Amino acid sequence: MANILGKSYGEMKAIANGMGIQAEDERLWSDTRYVRRMLGRFGVQTSEHEVSCGMKLIELDTEKGNQLLEALRRSGWKKVREYSPLAFDKGIDFDSYTLRKDGQELVMEWTNWFEWEIRGDESALVAMADHHGLKIREEGSGSGA
Repeated sequence: MANILGKSYGEMKAIANGMGIQAEDERLWSDTRYVRRMLGRFGVQTSEHEVSCGMKLIELDTEKGNQLLEALRRSGWKKVREYSPLAFDKGIDFDSYTLRKDGQELVMEWTNWFEWEIRGDESALVAMADHHGLKIREEGSGSGA
């Protein structure tokens, strides 16, 4: 959010605290209401409700996710977006890549807390899960498939 609004992490934390939103609140990890509320305060329009991301690959530790990212790039997936290399927390607390190949898109996100998750086109996720022995979770479901 700080990156989107062009503010420092400290500024955003102070703003959030002033709105009664505490960084220590574990609901921030999976509930988008706080983010939408804060963005709305700065005039950024968001959906009124959380939008499901569909399926995602889960439980990828950092090393496995890094290896998978490199394997995808070697197999023709092109990086079309990346979390800013200038962001102070890149690779420390958060990282993100968007990859495309043959009209399909994958978003790989890493956090220091949950490590790697990958969401995107269902057929690409299913193929990757089968090929690499990974777990898939349907959003809205708490269990891996």
